This record gives sequence, structure tokens and C-alpha cells, in this order.
Amino acid sequence: MKTRCFRCYVAVLIGTVLFSCAPVAAAKAGAAHEVRSPDGKIVIAIHTDAPLGYSITVDGKPLLARSRLGLELAGDVKLGEKPVVESEKRRSANTSWVNQWGKNRNVRDHFNELNLTLKEGDRTFGVLARAYNDGAAFRLVLPKQPGMDSFTVTRDATELTFPDDCPVWAGWNNPEGASRPEGGFVGSQEWRYLPNKLSGLNPSYKHGLPFLVQTPAAYVAITESDLLDWSGMWLVQKAGAKNTLEVQLAPPIPLQPWPSRTPAANGDSVAQAPPPLAPAQKGLVVATTPHNSPWRTFIIGRQPHELIQSDLVLNLATPSQLADTSWVKPGMSAWAPGGPTWGATISPRSNSSYSLPPIWAGRINCPRSRTNRLCLSWYLSPRKRNVHVWLWFHFNDFIDSVVYKRDFPMYAKWGIVD
Repeated sequence: MKTRCFRCYVAVLIGTVLFSCAPVAAAKAGAAHEVRSPDGKIVIAIHTDAPLGYSITVDGKPLLARSRLGLELAGDVKLGEKPVVESEKRRSANTSWVNQWGKNRNVRDHFNELNLTLKEGDRTFGVLARAYNDGAAFRLVLPKQPGMDSFTVTRDATELTFPDDCPVWAGWNNPEGASRPEGGFVGSQEWRYLPNKLSGLNPSYKHGLPFLVQTPAAYVAITESDLLDWSGMWLVQKAGAKNTLEVQLAPPIPLQPWPSRTPAANGDSVAQAPPPLAPAQKGLVVATTPHNSPWRTFIIGRQPHELIQSDLVLNLATPSQLADTSWVKPGMSAWAPGGPTWGATISPRSNSSYSLPPIWAGRINCPRSRTNRLCLSWYLSPRKRNVHVWLWFHFNDFIDSVVYKRDFPMYAKWGIVD
């Protein structure tokens, strides 16, 4: 039995798990270490001759040309400049699990894995690469070792070099983000994914995920999985390089955050006082070892519709740590769109307009109604109709942990959450 991300899954062993340790001396100097998908059609290769790199082919055609792979840490530590291979292990797995609420109820987790242990100076690190029939992924591994109980990431040196000036569909940072101290790492995931080409991307934009590319080999949706205690990945054009994107990690919350969106007392404008903040983190990622980077994930499909059928991101994710998920109850939710307050269908200044979504929800026997944080005054009315109320908040309202620790129990007592 295993559980992933608020879901109950049953792991059924339908294959064998094979381990092998290949002698390093058997590999030619500079040779790529390849791992193939179970059907043999997708190959991800880790190139260990300096600098460290990777490439992906599909049906014998290049999806990603050799691209840089590396990480820079505080103390002028650069992993991937001149790595030396210490060991190579391989593993195959073929299991299945039940996703009670996903697009595919029975999910197959079938992959081949390459595990490289590398040495650079006095630092040891690893690269994990997996090949599935619907994609590929890799991540960096930072083991616990003498002199490295913790680490600070200053730069992700990973790049993505495509074989051609490929068509892309990409969202970009919100316009107001460019002038912020964090440098444009702002995205609501409500971008317009307009068709473009790699050469047509605005070099001043930062592109969020997923990032869709049509290569000569196949379509590939670039994203990440298992993002645990790490900074989110964005993609930007690499200056002076053809058909190449580079990874940029979102910085810590700045000392001057977004203005709070709590309404002003008169209801006519947005209050500009930012919430209190703890000191800014020094570094893009600050963590203790052992620690892994997120999976850099490549969902692959010969046709676009194959991408949405993939469960690759879920298969790569760490199982949920919640032993009991019986309290998770999926169901319909009503939320009236429109209006500057996202729910106000008559007037954003009228409480009566906020009561419409839960009234409609009760009439159509919908168990939940969603609204924003401005409309707390009517919460008793929907509860009389057996409708539970969810609240929408801007993330900036709870940047300070003191605020949500204080406010969430209060909302629970009001009956906002169950």
C-alpha cells in the first residue's frame, strides 16, 4: 500500500526490479551513459566528459541536443565542470497503482533508471535519469558527506539545447513582475500560450512551466516533478546561444513583496501596506543533505493529445506522507466568474452579489461554493443550505506564517472549512 499526494494508491507488483552495478572501467572515456525506455524508443543519455551534459532522442531522432547539466553552490563550488564517474547502477521497475481521482484510475509506473555517482574535487554528487515510454526525467542528488551537512544553491547551470528553431507554446511572466525586486519571477498560470518559435521568444521574459516544444522528433512538454524544498524552475533564452534555453530558479521572497490585496477600509482601492516578513533567505535554495533536486521532466508525445494522457509527473512524485486521507472528499464546487473581485456578478461592493454563488450551489445540490476573502459576512446563509464555503486568497496575504497560523483556526471556527 502506498499513498501519493492526498490520494490512496495500491502498488501492485507486476514485474521485477533489477539492480546492477557496472564497472566504470568498462565504459570508454567520454562515452555517454544511456538509459532506454521499456519500449526502447526513448533514450536519455548523460554525458560525463567535461562539462556534464545530457541529451534525449525519440525514435532515433534528436529531441534535445547535448545540453549542459550542472549546479553552482555557495563557496564557489561548481558541480558538473569536470566530473569523474565513480559508479554506475541501473534499475528497472514495473508497478501499478490506483489513482482514485485522476484521469487514469489504474496507472502504470514502468521505467528504466540510470544512477551515476560522480566526484568533483572533494564533493560527491549524483545524477538519476529515468526513461519511460511517455517521457524522460533527470535529477541531481546531493548525498550527506563530510564537510557538506548543508548547502546553498546560487545558480542552476542546466540548459536545454534544441536541434532546430522549433515551434513553441509558452507563457511568460506577468508584465507587472518585471519591475519587482525579484526580477519578473511572477506567474499566475493564466497566461496565453500563443504559438511562437524559439527565436521569437522575448529575451526579457521568463517563461513558466509547462513549456511546450514541437521538435522534429516529437512534442515535448517541459516541466518538473517532486518539487520539495527547492526553488521553482523558469526558462529564459540564453544570450548568444542558438536554440538554447537556460534554467533560472525563482529567488526567495523579496524584502519588498507584492502589496497586500486586502481591501482598504473604504472599499475603493487596494491597501498598499505589505505584510510583515521574516529576513530574506540568502541563496536560491538553502537545505541540508541528503537532498535531491526536483525531477527535470520531459513529457513526450508524437501527437499533442498523447501529452495529456501521461501520468509521468505523478509517477515521479514522492508518495504522500499522510497515513490517513479519508478526510479528502472530492466534489463539485460553484464559483461565479467575472467582476474585479472574482465572484461579484452584480457589484463588487455589494454583499448580496457574493451570496449568489452559494445560493446557486444549494439549488443545484452542489456541496461546495468558492469565493474570495472579501465576502465573509454571508457565510451563515450558505451553511443553512448545506453548502460549505471555500475562500480564495492572494498568496501575499499569508506570506508571513504568523498570519495564517492566526487566521486559519478562526476561519475553521466560522465554518469556512470542514
